[in-house]
Amino acid sequence: MIWAAARALLSHWRRALVQLVAIVFGLALSTALWSAVQAINAAARYSYAQAESQLNSASYDVLLPKNSDHIALSRYVDLRRQGYAVSPVWERNAPQAIMAIDMLSHPILSSLEPSEEAQFSLKTLPVLAHPETEIAPELNLSNINRNDAIAPGLLLMDFARAQELFGEISTLSYLIVTAPLSDIPEDLRYQASAPLLSPAELTDSFHLNLTAFGLLAFVVGLFIVQSTIKLALEHRRPVIRTLRSIGLPLKQLISLLTLELGFFALIGGGLGLVLGHVIASALLPGVNATLTDLYDAPAVGQLTAQASWALSGFFMTLAGTFIAGATSLWQIYKLPVLQGPAFSARGQAAQQIRNRGFFIGLALVIFAPLTLLSNTLIAGFILMGAILLGAVLMLPRILSALLTMFLAWALPGLAQWFWADMRAQLVNLSVPLMALSLAIAANIGVETMTSSFRLTFVGWINQRFDADLYIPITDADDGAELQRWLGAENIRNRQLYSADLPSAAHPTRIWGIVKDPSYAQHWPMIAEAKDSWARLHRGQGAMINEQMARAQNLWPGDQLMQNPPLVVLGVYPDYGNPSHQIMMSHTVARQISPEISLSSIAIHTDDKNRIIKAINELPNLGISTVLDQDQIRNQSIRVFDQTFVITAALNILTLGVAGFALLTSFLALWNQRLPQIAPLWAMGVPMSQIAQIDMIRSLGLALFTAILSVPLGLVLAWVLLAVTNVLAFGWQLPMYLFPLVWGKTVVLALCAAALACLPGALRLRRLSPSTLLKVFSSER
Repeated sequence: MIWAAARALLSHWRRALVQLVAIVFGLALSTALWSAVQAINAAARYSYAQAESQLNSASYDVLLPKNSDHIALSRYVDLRRQGYAVSPVWERNAPQAIMAIDMLSHPILSSLEPSEEAQFSLKTLPVLAHPETEIAPELNLSNINRNDAIAPGLLLMDFARAQELFGEISTLSYLIVTAPLSDIPEDLRYQASAPLLSPAELTDSFHLNLTAFGLLAFVVGLFIVQSTIKLALEHRRPVIRTLRSIGLPLKQLISLLTLELGFFALIGGGLGLVLGHVIASALLPGVNATLTDLYDAPAVGQLTAQASWALSGFFMTLAGTFIAGATSLWQIYKLPVLQGPAFSARGQAAQQIRNRGFFIGLALVIFAPLTLLSNTLIAGFILMGAILLGAVLMLPRILSALLTMFLAWALPGLAQWFWADMRAQLVNLSVPLMALSLAIAANIGVETMTSSFRLTFVGWINQRFDADLYIPITDADDGAELQRWLGAENIRNRQLYSADLPSAAHPTRIWGIVKDPSYAQHWPMIAEAKDSWARLHRGQGAMINEQMARAQNLWPGDQLMQNPPLVVLGVYPDYGNPSHQIMMSHTVARQISPEISLSSIAIHTDDKNRIIKAINELPNLGISTVLDQDQIRNQSIRVFDQTFVITAALNILTLGVAGFALLTSFLALWNQRLPQIAPLWAMGVPMSQIAQIDMIRSLGLALFTAILSVPLGLVLAWVLLAVTNVLAFGWQLPMYLFPLVWGKTVVLALCAAALACLPGALRLRRLSPSTLLKVFSSER
């Protein structure tokens, strides 16, 4: 009995190949986009773990040469005899990056774990290298100890081994400080290790964004599955009633249908994992550009099949399939054995479902803001998800009311039939239209967010970088010499001093500024006290960036620190910076951090080329980088544009999935449309006109959906700019309106709908009269 029932249920798919393709490919597309994001995130986490171990092993306090580019080996010997706890480091870049260290005193040795290839031993003097590092053949090295803690591309070896390869070493690059120093030698300068956030912490919000978009695409794909399962149930009602009538227990029927869903989930999930790997490989260059340019995080290496994201993809596919099929299984559970409900009763049931969905959606939208009581990024995404889900659940009822209004206004005849038919099709097309609404809203929301961000960012760049030239200073003597020359030439300039606060819980940098009118005239501000810049230059307070203000709830007038006593005078935007910043007078900054050093010099001039040429020709000056204002602006905007390539790609993919949902629905409903169209043909309406009406009907539904989705997209943009952006990055952005973006998205949605309904319209035009006559002979 069970096998016979299984064959009867499965026979439906031989006759409904379109529905079979819709379910399998709907699951595959959903799984592909979700697993692509998970594959990227898993590879990124692995890269971060490697980079963090390399970063921590190389983050040390060091002594650097003050007046030259090296330290004499004899000077190191003298320091050791005087009791200084230092370890020597010698670096060379040819034929590849090489670092020679003292294996007995260098602190990196404590963090190295023996590899499987070679056990570490001082007697064999191994060369340490990352597993992916290629060794230059001219070095002719053996006994390579591969270790993940070594930075890729670097060869680490003992001094004795380095001298065997390159001859006697008489100079050092710098000295590692292995214990606190009582004083600093006069010929050396001390450089403390800067407080650093791990790459995983810096990029957490970025990967959460990716996960959210992957989940959105997954949900849109599930709409295809839910719609097709519902349609397949409608077609199999007679078979199901027959099986129940001949004695098949309800539990066995539900079990067979559940196993069928599980089988589809496995097939679609497996295909989706393969597609997901392909999509992830295509998106990886954009992800790497974002990670390296915006977050200064390590690039993700080659993607590999990992059990974590594969199992995640399969689990999501199984869970999504059973969620999509739950309502259909429940309807089967409640289905009478001997009598099916009349068509009118099904229409009433569909109306009840629309009403129930409307009120559930309304409740979600009303109560969604309560999630903000939890001031976390997850709460922000829950708010966004609740608003999106609530709005699309309300969509079928709103569309039905809108079409009822047009039906009341329509003239009797073909026009009235057109609106009535459009409303009747909502029963079967509501789910793909909900998917289309989600995709349109996401597209408008993200486009509005990125365009608002870009407009704000460009204005911020133009205000903040008002000088003509910027010169980074890495050597104090070079900085002093350059200042003397600029003063002698009477060239307007301003110095910027910086230091990190090692005691801060969050990485915090102090900026010491000199008195200059440019700050009051051009520096962008969010909030500031009266006479803020004048008071700052008098040492009465400081400015802080928006990230620090929001994280610590500090605003103008609040006490910033007690010693020296400083109040917050203003808050300024600082886009793209994960760290906190405090800007104050350079004299006050020196009191707080005596080791503060000159960081850069900004120059105002009308003749940039002459200044650059003169600086490059100055003798005994080691400055090699002079940044033009236009160069900084263009580079910053390039980085910004690259940042949102990945989200734009996911947006287009999501819209494509929604278009596929419409296509599969139109194809699957083809047989149901014939009994509705045949009477029109019989009354004398040409098939070419019927095809046009059918296409206009489909485009009309898509147009109404797109127009109703525009406000939802704007609400989504506001949530992204004012809520999730603040929780993720620590800054809030103004929202601008871009009607051209709305129009472009609506046109894209109409194009997707046109492509989806075109095969059906062309098929209608070629339909033979005999096929239409058969409808009347077989219609019950």
